[in-house]
Amino acid sequence: MKPLRRKFKIKNVNTGVYQCDDGGHYYVRTVGNTVWWAGLSNNGDGLAFSNVFRGKFDDKDDTIKGNWVDVPRGGNLGRGGLTLQVLTPFHFKKIDSSGNGFGGNDWTFLKASGAGLKRLRRTGKVKRLK
Repeated sequence: MKPLRRKFKIKNVNTGVYQCDDGGHYYVRTVGNTVWWAGLSNNGDGLAFSNVFRGKFDDKDDTIKGNWVDVPRGGNLGRGGLTLQVLTPFHFKKIDSSGNGFGGNDWTFLKASGAGLKRLRRTGKVKRLK
């Protein structure tokens, strides 16, 4: 699948928690153009799978390319490469993979946390609950 071209500029994905179509929660951190995550199955317990990822965001084609590896909390011990298409700062999809067959395909922003939440509040994208 070819990366999409858009009329607007995406700077990267937002730091926070993402829900994936594999049933996991992914705790994503963006530092400059580097994207890190810890992915945990079953909405965050990590007993079926637990993985970590490190990739680089490319603003020319709005993709993240990087490598993932399972860690021994879960039952899998796979590893490989991923190419992700960033559709919006809150949504990305897998467009290519190599290695042991990464299960997730579609990530959607669930909630902000930590510094990501503070930044979103500062920009007015989320408001404090009363």
